Amino acid sequence: MSTSLSGKAERKRVRTFRKEYTPRGDSRAVTLPHDLGAEADLPIEQVVAFVDMVCRGTEAMVRFNPGMRVERHGATSVTVHAGDVGTFKVFLEQDGKRLAVLSPAKTGTMAHYSWDETREQFVSIIDGHNALELLARDLIFSLRGVPAF
Repeated sequence: MSTSLSGKAERKRVRTFRKEYTPRGDSRAVTLPHDLGAEADLPIEQVVAFVDMVCRGTEAMVRFNPGMRVERHGATSVTVHAGDVGTFKVFLEQDGKRLAVLSPAKTGTMAHYSWDETREQFVSIIDGHNALELLARDLIFSLRGVPAF
């Protein structure tokens, strides 16, 4: 006998969870979109600043990691080739509503982020974690050196 939720019930549960999330130890509530179709476009200047920060921060690690290179693709996309570790990617999705981060340290999963005006950072649309902090953790875990974010 299966106890899994139907597709409709699962979507309702996820939408309910996304309404508000307060990280442990943080007194500020993070309001997350509960209907992904209603998201606003991301502020492009914040996306460009984030991609700039990732480029500069990871370039500091290149000399410690043979085979590593950083490639900028326009204003809103960067690819970090990390040799045998895999490829990290940060890019604005085509619809302009989410920032995507692909990290091989997380078995190739892609996380999606929206801009939080209150915290002034990109936060996960699922659980509210900070995009830059998670990327830094994955880079430190996978490579030598520390990104200069």
